[in-house]
Order: sequence, then structure tokens, then C-alpha cells
Amino acid sequence: MKYIQSIKENKIIYWIVLSIICLLFFYQAFYLAHQLPSRVDEGSFLIKGYYFISGKYKPFEDYGPWTNNMPLAYLIPGIPQFLFGPGLRTGRYFSIFLAFITLIGFWVLIHRLRGKWWALAAVLALSINPSWIGMNVQAVSQGIVACLVTWVMVFLFGDERKIWHIGAAAFLSAMATLTRQNMVFLLPFVILFVWWRYGLKKGVVAFLFSFIPFAFVHGLYYPKIMNLWYTWFPISIKNAFNIGFIEGGGTQVWRASGDFVDRLSSFFIAVRYHFISLIGVFLTFPLVIRKRNWRSENEWKMIVSLLALFSIFFGFHGWASLTKNYCIFCFPNYVAFFIPLGTLISVLTISNITEKKLSVPILYTAGMFLILMPGIFFGSLETVGARVMKLPVPRIKDGKLVGGVIKVWELIRNRFELPYEQQILIIPPVFGLIISISIIIILLIAYKLINRKHNIKSGIVLSVGIYFFAILLTPTHLLGKFPYENTCDGDVISTYEKVGEQLQAKIPDGSSIYWGAGSVVTPMLYILDTEIQPLQLNGIYSKRTGGDRDLLEKNGYYNAESQRDWRDSSEFILVQSRNMVDFWKTYLDPSLFNEYEPTDPIDPCEPNASLQIFRRK
Repeated sequence: MKYIQSIKENKIIYWIVLSIICLLFFYQAFYLAHQLPSRVDEGSFLIKGYYFISGKYKPFEDYGPWTNNMPLAYLIPGIPQFLFGPGLRTGRYFSIFLAFITLIGFWVLIHRLRGKWWALAAVLALSINPSWIGMNVQAVSQGIVACLVTWVMVFLFGDERKIWHIGAAAFLSAMATLTRQNMVFLLPFVILFVWWRYGLKKGVVAFLFSFIPFAFVHGLYYPKIMNLWYTWFPISIKNAFNIGFIEGGGTQVWRASGDFVDRLSSFFIAVRYHFISLIGVFLTFPLVIRKRNWRSENEWKMIVSLLALFSIFFGFHGWASLTKNYCIFCFPNYVAFFIPLGTLISVLTISNITEKKLSVPILYTAGMFLILMPGIFFGSLETVGARVMKLPVPRIKDGKLVGGVIKVWELIRNRFELPYEQQILIIPPVFGLIISISIIIILLIAYKLINRKHNIKSGIVLSVGIYFFAILLTPTHLLGKFPYENTCDGDVISTYEKVGEQLQAKIPDGSSIYWGAGSVVTPMLYILDTEIQPLQLNGIYSKRTGGDRDLLEKNGYYNAESQRDWRDSSEFILVQSRNMVDFWKTYLDPSLFNEYEPTDPIDPCEPNASLQIFRRK
């Protein structure tokens, strides 16, 4: 024990370990930044941000890019694009910087609330999580909001909070909401928590420092910014006040479809990506009802408030993605906005369980694990689930071993005539259930052995043991594998830069361009001195069927008539090679267009993803 205590008190060892963890974070962050394919939102956010900062367009401008999020979602990533040059490298390296600032925030916060070793443990849990890092190194707004939320908590929680701390927390909560409108619940949370915890005077400070910037930005972009809020209103209110309707009419082209299985899968994908934090949140529910489970009344107030806010965010985003038909599989990414709240809850809870010897009800803990672990396998059907289906088992015929092995799904198909598509919905979750039961048995055996020398409750061993296994599994394919990672280990950033150079060499500045290469518009980052149709930056997601073309374009939308006019009037047309069928093959008549040599593939793992360049004669 003295040896362990000497290590804990050794500052040199501590900082060496913390430095190694930071290096591990940077290794994974840069690797994933270069390895993950570009997402639909990524190019759109970066191009709009560059346009807004450079002054070419303004947020909510008539006939400008569709401003479907709060202005800071574009302005913040637009600043480094403007300062260091537009490109995916600039966007993703800036995201790495923000993710590291988020880590620093967690270290400061947990160090204050729980001490340096718990702070190190929190940073470690994030730094070994490829899912968390992968979401935060892409140039989208999740990383920005997560960073802001983390620093809201840094300034808000702890003893001896000064007026400027409260003001900073409130101001950053407004910045988070002005980045993504779905974070609006953070504003009243900060104000009400400050009033409850620190008194009316500081509550007034919180109100002023959050309301003034919030109101200022809304006044700056009024009235169009209000459309972001009107979309949430019930149809009865919209009809009564004639608000929230898209001027120009038409119907939305994009409409996701999915059955119950898809929605359940999306839920458990979120559990996979944020497993450690969500485990902590679920374990907190039975503990929060008693004040004595926490170190002080103030800490209890903090955990009650955090748990309430997290539950509101979780339910609201679940409703928006899992119950509607716009973006069913966005739920895991939505949770990334507010997962810092869950991470703090998780650290506070597990530290109290271990240090205060709190026992979570064993049936509750075991039941939770027996649901979540099979669910994780259900949420990883394309990765771990596919591997489970291919596990080798001995060949059996007429109840006898006949030598050799066969894949488990083939054995079941031969025996029960079940197709692969049905089996994969059953076998991986059952396998996950077997693993969860095995882990619980191992932990109960460990409890029996430990309890011989130490008087310890079974609930403590089970909950801490589940945490331990969660940390072990975090870097593995089970919890940390993206289904859309590239499979050839290609360098996505270098690929885009090379394609950008090829486009720049063939397309003169000032040329008009029609983008016919899908909704991922990231390659256009490298040709921003040309004339791009700004309404194309959201791809199919801002397209309408029918409606009044002029009114739609005025408000950031477009229809088939818009496309036809842009296509017929543009000097250059860019199309992906794999889309050169049917319409494009007929439209791009060699007698009307000169075809240039195609670019390299924009996807390093997909040889048929080149951009074909056509110039009108």
C-alpha cells in the first residue's frame, strides 16, 4: 500500500502518464482525421463558413446558401478556413484543436471536483475511445458544441464560483445555442442552476450574460433566423399564426425511411459510441434519490441538475431522430452534442461508488447490463455482428462431429433454413447476451473472493467491474469501430487535396460550375474562386418537389426547375464516374461538351469515385 501511495503522490510519474495519454489522443486523432471519409455536412459547413467570413454571403441572405443551423455553426469553422486557406486539412486540424481543448476542460473540471487521478482517468477514457475522437475530429458542429458545453461546466461547477465564472458559463451556453439551436435547453439550465445553487444575484448575472448575446444575434438576423424555431412548433400553432411554412411551397424530396429495427439499431449504435458515459448515467438514477449518496448538498444539486438536463436532451434528440423520418441514424451523432454532461455524471458516480462504497441495486445493475450488452451487438451488425456470424464451429451431421469447421450462420441455415438476413438480427444479440451473462458470473465470483477479506457489497463489485470491462472494450471493434471507415487505410485528406489540385488545373477562376456529383460537396472547397451555386451546398436535403422557384431560391431551397436552369447555363459540369449512366450519359453529349481527363477518386477505397469534368462548347 505504501508503494502505491508513493506512486500516487509522485508528480513526475503523474505528468509522464498524462503526457502519454495526450500523445495517444493525438495519434488517434490525426490518424482518424486522415482516414475517415468526408461526411455530407462537412463540406457544406466549411464552404458556407468561408463564404460568410469572407463576406461573399451573409447568414440568412436572400438567394444565398441555406442557413439551416445557427450562424456560429458556420462562422466558427469559417475563421480558420479564411485565415489558413480553405480545405479539409484546415477544417479537421481545427477540430482536433477543439477536441484537445475539450480534454483540457475535462481535466480542469474533474481535477477540481475529484482530484488529479480521477481527472487523468477521465482524460484516458476519452483518449482511448475511437468513436468519441472520430466524431470530434470531423469538421462538423458536434466538436464545437461539445467543447463549449465542457467549458460551460468548467466555469459553472465547483465551490467559490466568482461573478466572472458565472458570466463566462452563461455566455458560453449562449454560444452553444447560437451554434446549434437544439442546445437551447442549456440556456435556462444555466440560469436556473445558478439561481438554485449560488443565489438570485448570480442568477441575474447568468441571465444577462446569456440573454444579451442570444438576443443580439437574433436581432441581427431577424426575421429569417426565427424560421429555425418555427419548425419545432405544432402544426396547429403554425396554422393559427401562419408561421413556419416554407415560402415557395413544394414538398421535401428527402425523406428517410426505416422500420422499428432501424430505429432500435440507431439507439444502440448511440449506446456503443458513448458506452462509458451512458453506463454512468444509468447507474446514477437509483443513487440520485438520496442526498447522503453524495459528498454534499451542493454536489447533490449539481448531479440532479445534470441528470435532468441530460435526460431532456436525450429524450428530445431521440424524439427528433428515432420517431421521425428525416434522419433516423443521426441519433448517435446527436448524442455527441451533449455527451460531456454524461461523462461528468459518469465520473462523479463511479468515484462515489468506489470511495463512498455506494451499492447500486444488484438486480438493477445486472438487468441494465443484460439489456445494453446484447443491444451493443445489435448496434454493430455491420462490424462485430458480421464477425460473429462468421465464427467457426465444428461440422455436425446426424448429431455427430464429421470433422472440419463451418461458419455459425451456415450451420444454422443448413439446420433451420433461416436466411442470413434474419439470422444477423438474432445471433449477434444472443452472443452478446451470453457474453454479458459470462461477465456477470465472473464478477460475482470475484465478489465472493474479495468478500472473504473485505466487507464489500456485491453491487459495488458488479458496477465497478462493468466499468472496468467497458474501458477494456472501448478501443476494440465492439465499441470503437465506425461502419463507414475506409477499408483500404487511404489518406482521405491527401486524396482530396490532390483532387483539388486537378480541379484547379482544369477549371479557370470565375468559371460557373454545376455540381452533379452527389450531396458530399467537400471537393468544391478547393475551387472557391469559381462560381458555385450556393443552394447546392446541402445537396438533396434542401431540394423541393414543385413550388415557386424564385421564392424557394430566395429562402435557400431549390427545385427541379432550378436544377435545369443551373445545369443548362453553367460552363462546367462535375459528375462522379459511378453516376455516368442514364440521364447524365444522354445529357453530356460529346457534340455539346468537351470531356477532360477525370480526377483521381475522391474516395481512396473506391476506384469508381472519380470526378468527371465536362466543359460546355
